[in-house]
Amino acid sequence: MLRGSPLAVNASQFLTGLSRQLPSVTLLHGDEPLQLGECLDALRAAARDQGVNERISFDASTGFDWNDLGASADNFSLFAERRLFEVRLSGRPGADGASAAERMAQSADDLLVIVCPRLDGQAMRTAWFKKLDAVATCVAIQAVQPNALPRWLSERFARAGISASREACELLAERTEGNLLAAAQEVDKLVLLSEGADLVDVDAITSAAADSARFNAFDLVDAAVDGDAPRVVRVLGALRAEGMELPPLLGSVTWMIRNLLSVSQEVRRGKPLDAVLNQGPYRQLGRRGAGVRRVVSHLGSEGVASLLAAAHQVDRSIKGQSVDEPWSALERMCLELAGANALASPTRASRASAV
Repeated sequence: MLRGSPLAVNASQFLTGLSRQLPSVTLLHGDEPLQLGECLDALRAAARDQGVNERISFDASTGFDWNDLGASADNFSLFAERRLFEVRLSGRPGADGASAAERMAQSADDLLVIVCPRLDGQAMRTAWFKKLDAVATCVAIQAVQPNALPRWLSERFARAGISASREACELLAERTEGNLLAAAQEVDKLVLLSEGADLVDVDAITSAAADSARFNAFDLVDAAVDGDAPRVVRVLGALRAEGMELPPLLGSVTWMIRNLLSVSQEVRRGKPLDAVLNQGPYRQLGRRGAGVRRVVSHLGSEGVASLLAAAHQVDRSIKGQSVDEPWSALERMCLELAGANALASPTRASRASAV
């Protein structure tokens, strides 16, 4: 059985451990839906592989009478098959849940999985949790922080039987901006496109992006950070012609501006730029090192801060709270980031043609 502190067993460790041994009692607690669902699906699959053919679910939206679980467990199935009992809670298992888990742990055949919202440190110090932790594999489903996303991606590639370079994982983390579902879908796509190759690199990710669309939000961000004003106009015009929605497009540019602001503020405090870019939160900007240096040296923290204010104004125009035409406002902001604000015009984005 997987054992250890509830904070030490995360979703990735749990998924890896299932290939070695199936726990008789599992507690999955957390609020990150993708990882929670995948852990539960993997547990069900592992149970089926070991002959557990019957699944009995209890969905307790308000409260749960643990006696119902005990009564079901005491009733033998028609063909005496092994069973997996699933209990989904909107609250905490508490003392009754811990006692029920203790009884289920003594079963030679049946399995129990309890799913509940995230338990904080105070809950983990209670007597009932310690009792539960003594008999269960407790898995904390925690949100993946931005600086941990490349490693999460690397582990996901590895579970799919393929390696990915550190640079590739950092690029993919940057492009999916912390959206685990989008990141997981990209990994699945890249595994399919690998065609037997044993390594996913930056070229593979770039090629896959080129296959899926002529231009995307990341092309716009790249052009703006690199200072390529003509390309900013072309990409933005093409995205508008293709029917790209403005909110996610603005979101990608704003994400980059926020990172550039943090970097420029670190530099203003006296830290060397190279040292800042080697820090965990900013390592994903390393691929754009030359562009980042250009922005920091030409705009500084005050200039980048003004871009963030401009992004808020673009957002207001998208929501109809400003007289600005949204696409033109976004173009002006991107051209200012590219260092060529004088090139912006109210109608350029609408006139630009894809190339």
